[in-house]
Amino acid sequence: METPAERAIRSVDRNRELLDRGERYAYGDEDPPNPHRCIYVFRADPEKALHSPNGTPAILLFFSGFWESGQVSQFAPHCLHYAQRGMTAIAVDYRIEDTGGNGALDSLNDARDAWKTVINNAAGLDIDPSRVVIGGGGGGAWLAAAVGMGLRENKSIDVPAVLPVAQVFFHPLLDVRDSPAAVKQIATRSAIRGLNPTKHIKRGTPSTFIAHGAIGSLIPINSSIKFAKWMKRRGNHCTFVRYDGVDGTFYNLNVNERLYENVMNASDQFLVDEGLLEPIDEESHLV
Repeated sequence: METPAERAIRSVDRNRELLDRGERYAYGDEDPPNPHRCIYVFRADPEKALHSPNGTPAILLFFSGFWESGQVSQFAPHCLHYAQRGMTAIAVDYRIEDTGGNGALDSLNDARDAWKTVINNAAGLDIDPSRVVIGGGGGGAWLAAAVGMGLRENKSIDVPAVLPVAQVFFHPLLDVRDSPAAVKQIATRSAIRGLNPTKHIKRGTPSTFIAHGAIGSLIPINSSIKFAKWMKRRGNHCTFVRYDGVDGTFYNLNVNERLYENVMNASDQFLVDEGLLEPIDEESHLV
């Protein structure tokens, strides 16, 4: 009989196999390059994509964790799902402490570089730069929000010239004050204030989808509730889905396939409403 540890290893291996279906590209200009500063591109199904003259819609996903550990392969199933639905989907690898990084700000610098690389190479990737979604899970969702909302720790940081059209977050950290780990890593008061998504919501902040599990204190659900509330107060579209009785792993395929399908269908509907995907049909789902 398979032990929980053996099952976990098999699940990780399965995700790595799925990741190999993506095209790997490096970003950044180090010599030699850090192997973890790279993206994996899953091309949109051309028959299902809502093409514009500039290309297909796209989504970038940043894996979860608090910038210490994590696996880029986490979002390989999600990328395959979105690609089959008609979006070019990109899993972003970035430096964490396990892979040569030095905390949250190193990870954030990588996230900015990855975003710029995708936007600057949109034509070669057949991506419409005006229809790119950013997202992720946990601390990776914080990276996505910081990039997507143009946040910066000081005035010397350049804000991306092109920002995402929408955001998709899974069990995200959206108020850094709710996480002692995040506060410790970001360190200074000015950086905490400058990089706190909930404090920088304004009219015109990209439409946002949030799925959050109600169990667990590492990233309390109140972090997402506050964000959704302020999005609506500022007149922005925010879809918030609460998952009772589950913790922050619920949206992963290798944890619970039923919940994975549920949250993916919910995010699909959000993207349909945003005009980025065709309406859902029974043949669109990844099994």
